[in-house]
Amino acid sequence: MKTKKAIILIGILILGSNLFAQINGYARVTAVDVNKKVLTVANVNQVHGNFEIGKKVIVYHTQGKVVANLWNNSNYGQIGTIGNTGRIEIAIVKNITYTFGVPSSIELTQSLSYAPEINANSSIQLITYPEFTNYSTSSNISALPWDGKVGGVVAFRVIGNLTLNNNITADGAGFRGGAKSDNIQGDCNNYTFQSSDAKFSGKGEGIYKVSDGIHKYAMGHLANGGGGGNPHNAGGGGGGNYSAGGSGGIGWECGVNAGGLGGTGLENEITRDVVIAFFGGGGGGGQQNGHFASDGSNGGGLIIIEADSIIVNSGNVKISANGLNAPNTTGQDGAGAGGAGGSLIIKTKGVKINTAKLASLLLSASGGNGGSVIHRDSHGAGGGGGTGLIKYINTDLTKVAGVSISNNPGTAGMDDNNLFPRITAQNGVNKSGLIFYPGNISLPIELVDQKVICTEKGALISWTTATEVNNDYFQIEKSEDAKAWEILDILKGAGNSNSLARYEFLDNQFSENTAYYRIKQVDYDGKYEYSPILSIFCNESVNAFEFTGYKISDNRLDVSLKTDDPGIIKISLCDISGKKITSYTVNHPDKGVNFIQQEVHVINGVYILIVEQNNTRISKKLIVCN
Repeated sequence: MKTKKAIILIGILILGSNLFAQINGYARVTAVDVNKKVLTVANVNQVHGNFEIGKKVIVYHTQGKVVANLWNNSNYGQIGTIGNTGRIEIAIVKNITYTFGVPSSIELTQSLSYAPEINANSSIQLITYPEFTNYSTSSNISALPWDGKVGGVVAFRVIGNLTLNNNITADGAGFRGGAKSDNIQGDCNNYTFQSSDAKFSGKGEGIYKVSDGIHKYAMGHLANGGGGGNPHNAGGGGGGNYSAGGSGGIGWECGVNAGGLGGTGLENEITRDVVIAFFGGGGGGGQQNGHFASDGSNGGGLIIIEADSIIVNSGNVKISANGLNAPNTTGQDGAGAGGAGGSLIIKTKGVKINTAKLASLLLSASGGNGGSVIHRDSHGAGGGGGTGLIKYINTDLTKVAGVSISNNPGTAGMDDNNLFPRITAQNGVNKSGLIFYPGNISLPIELVDQKVICTEKGALISWTTATEVNNDYFQIEKSEDAKAWEILDILKGAGNSNSLARYEFLDNQFSENTAYYRIKQVDYDGKYEYSPILSIFCNESVNAFEFTGYKISDNRLDVSLKTDDPGIIKISLCDISGKKITSYTVNHPDKGVNFIQQEVHVINGVYILIVEQNNTRISKKLIVCN
């Protein structure tokens, strides 16, 4: 018996009855082309979310070359120019190149507004941004923990109602805590801020990516990462985010402060833009010579939720990106510090909490507590982590009954002794990281799909917007040399919209040579920006061209298509990595519908069917299964 093959056209995201504990896919961006459209990726994790053509992704500038002073002095680790670090931008996938079945480069529909900074001290992530319709959670959702390359983020959008029955968390999923020192004796030291020597404790991780071992240990904070404890038995400094972390305890019988310095607060950077947010900095580790010290703890990650409305009908539900508490130490050594709170960005038009059924919603991005020294002698406890960030857009969540918000600094660890004065670490700095953006404010600038194709009536320019804010109109312009431009028409914009909107304009004036087009988008206040220039050559012989059907059965590929053009048609079938399986041409297609058959030998898998004629190229994604 011959085996029948079935083909499924993938056009939409199909959701199962249960949402996985993690819902996002991640990739590290290692290079970007000169047009800021093609991103080379590595460390791809698609366990719970696939990168797909036509779907949205987030470009997150996780770390950057932001530190101005790396010299061994008291100003070590201070931030200079932050650049695009912390910035979030939403884009749409246009094409994916695969290597051995795994994405190796991803092309976006348009150039990024903010160029990724690719260097040894930067980390750029590409994260899937799934969209659901009227979704009700059925299990807890959590972030993949940040591993230095990818992770730390939960992000999704719901069109309609998001009903929360479960927790959404990125607790401890952000920057990592520093390690405790090697077990080495040393004199009290308050003058070493950087070192490659593990007799000093490890610094907590922050927004400056460490690429040199000399910046791995010692008491100086590195951006928002807390410093590690120095000899003799000093505690680590807490991580920072919106506010700074607390310094670690000074150490055993030290007359000088050998404790790690708290990570820098990023309040000034965070308030620059609604689309800037950071992971909580990691806490520094404790210094030891008796095998009892503890490590610093991780900061909180980043959660982005966009929904028309959020509903909680029952239970105590939380959305949290807390920093973790550092472990205590039960011996004569320093303790690690707490991680800083992470970041929440929540955009919604309304929140409904069924308080009659004792439902509640807790939003939390608090810093973790420093580790305590549980011993009769006084040693260095760990500093508390700084406060995180909670940005809420369109709805003031502090005024919604049933919603509570916790955004507190971590407390310093204590010494379990009776010495006076008690030598303690410091709490994280107490600053509220709550920011409300009223009105219809857009999340990250969403890129649009733009194209121009030839039709029997002329050049058809089309574009799609994912989000519009204060958009008055579009002005379509044409040029013969891409220098001098004429206005063809003006189309009214949607004003403010969170839905996909498609626009088209037909230029029925055929050109003798290549024609150039651009779109000018104008806001209500007169501000404007231009799209990238599109170009095409159409003549009056170019006519309609479209698929009308396609299937594989009995190792035979059947394609039916409609054309009014006598030009050569090329048909190709490729596997998902882009390797061509078969191709053939139709030199003299009939006017109207053409039925084309070709023998192919395929196994179960994903394939791309491509048909080309003149200036038009159409592709379809297929799945072949038994």
